Amino acid sequence: MFVVISNMMAVNDSVLEECDKNGFVTRGLVQVVDTYAAAARLPSDGRLVIVSDNVALEAREVSPSEFRAIADGVSYSSPEIKSTDSSVLGENGEDIFINIPREALDRALRQLRSVRVQFVSYRNSKFFRQNNSISGSVVSYGAKQRVISASLSNITISNLTELLVYNFQNKNGNSKQICVYWDAESKLQYCVLRSIYRYVALRVQNGGAPNEWV
Repeated sequence: MFVVISNMMAVNDSVLEECDKNGFVTRGLVQVVDTYAAAARLPSDGRLVIVSDNVALEAREVSPSEFRAIADGVSYSSPEIKSTDSSVLGENGEDIFINIPREALDRALRQLRSVRVQFVSYRNSKFFRQNNSISGSVVSYGAKQRVISASLSNITISNLTELLVYNFQNKNGNSKQICVYWDAESKLQYCVLRSIYRYVALRVQNGGAPNEWV
């Protein structure tokens, strides 16, 4: 399955645009990946890792006992750019990662016996074209941009006080980075943009949509 989805991401942009003008197919493929990550049976070590050329997935179950050993939340970076010695990555601009704050896990475990944490990374953004967007915003996405996501299964959490952090490479130093939760015309700015050399970090503030986990 993942090989097929990965191959779809390698299709020429113009072909994908012509064959999937309304984004129905690619939205469905993204949903398939997310559903599998949430429902797949985990190996005996409690961590499922699938890597293909263009899509990577990691899912793990966090129990209360495991949670006690987590100091700074759970971080993830796609396998081809992951640090060799640790999956908990620093903020010095050396890695592309996403970090789920410890508070999100804590609050989830107050309601569940265990919580599944799932991450998905895409080598490019062909599945996330403008006409795939669920919002009405007019945003132009480069097809070569990486996409990385994180979620907690079977739980909804809102109003976190700890920050959700994305750190990603800004390959074109003069390009403008956009957070889909950041309305430039609104007084409520839910994302803080901070440049780190050729990288960008997005810190999600309290009150923004990214602080809500479904």
